[in-house]
Amino acid sequence: MPEELPQNLHPALERDIARLSEQIGKHRESPELKGAESKELIRESLRSLAPQPATPAVPQPPSPEDDGSALLPSYMQDEPAATKLMVEELLELSLHTGITQGLKEARKAGPYILDAFHDALVDKLYPELKKRGIVE
Repeated sequence: MPEELPQNLHPALERDIARLSEQIGKHRESPELKGAESKELIRESLRSLAPQPATPAVPQPPSPEDDGSALLPSYMQDEPAATKLMVEELLELSLHTGITQGLKEARKAGPYILDAFHDALVDKLYPELKKRGIVE
């Protein structure tokens, strides 16, 4: 069962959810994503939410090891605890400062972490977006 978001969301996260809702509406109408599953619409909308960096970023070193309980993609099960922690910290950052900030930091960590972050964020946001009637 996906972990629920806190009842009182940070104002930056609420703004990002509103922006994400707009992006989902745009993607829902695009011919490439017509009939796509809700989670795929969220994933594509997240990719377009934050601007792409102009230059490649240097990966940030992971924090001390911790194997927390954040919802991570199944393909990360065998990853080192530090890699899992990095994705979990990006999720926490997004929940407290907004999705845009989390996306900016995830891009610095490289493509694998960015994809894992996208997948984990979709799983976190999907129930909330469904509850609000943004996706089915």
